[in-house]
Amino acid sequence: MEKKAEKYTPEFEQVLDYCEKHCLFLGEGNPNGKILIVGKECAIKGFDFNDKEKAVAENNFKSWKQIIENAFCIEKITEELKKKELKYTNDYYPLFPHLGQKCLQRRKEGIIGRDGTSPTWYFYQKLVDKIIGNPSKGNDNYIDFHTNCFHTELSQIPLSMSKQLPKDLEPLRKKSIENRRELFRQKFFRQFPIVILAVAHYPRDYSFDIQDVFDVECIKQVSGPDWLNVHYQKSGNPRILIHTRQLSMISYEYIDKIAKEYHNRR
Repeated sequence: MEKKAEKYTPEFEQVLDYCEKHCLFLGEGNPNGKILIVGKECAIKGFDFNDKEKAVAENNFKSWKQIIENAFCIEKITEELKKKELKYTNDYYPLFPHLGQKCLQRRKEGIIGRDGTSPTWYFYQKLVDKIIGNPSKGNDNYIDFHTNCFHTELSQIPLSMSKQLPKDLEPLRKKSIENRRELFRQKFFRQFPIVILAVAHYPRDYSFDIQDVFDVECIKQVSGPDWLNVHYQKSGNPRILIHTRQLSMISYEYIDKIAKEYHNRR
């Protein structure tokens, strides 16, 4: 009998059931990774804010259930990265979304997959490599931060950019964040030793209490354009949460600064 490639934890399967019950977007990447990144919005192609959030959530948790049923895992999928003629595909969404994107920032007119990735994912890659000690990838390398990272969003309204939401629909974003607050209290989201909360001022603007939701306390605040707030778990567990700007229009120095906070904690 063929051995199942990878076991998903009870915490992951529990949070998946929670998302199905409450119709919530769970996220993308490796559920068994060590790094959690939380962004602002669900920038998912094929949806916009006129679509119901329900469609975004259903598409996500139904795909996860298929992944579990078919015993797909990161190890199987990353074998594709070793092939010389890797073709861009999204077949493994959400375990490894957009497999085959190159590690360069895609131009606005560029074609997804052929001409690189989004600025946000480009910097996610740079940050994850810095944290785990991998060499920085060049333009000819494929993005693979999903092998070590799970990422989700504070709001599940699908927007390519936060400012695209009309002011009169602002209550939709507020409600989405409120609906997801209890999701982040689930055991699955509290098991990651490294949490990057790249949501800028959303916690302040939408009354999202980081310390209460993630069971951490803020021990360091760095001001200025490249500000960040560092939190540690209250119970003494070595979990670290770093609250940062949105990781899109930033500098390499800012990536170094974030990674340094993690390595100083070790």
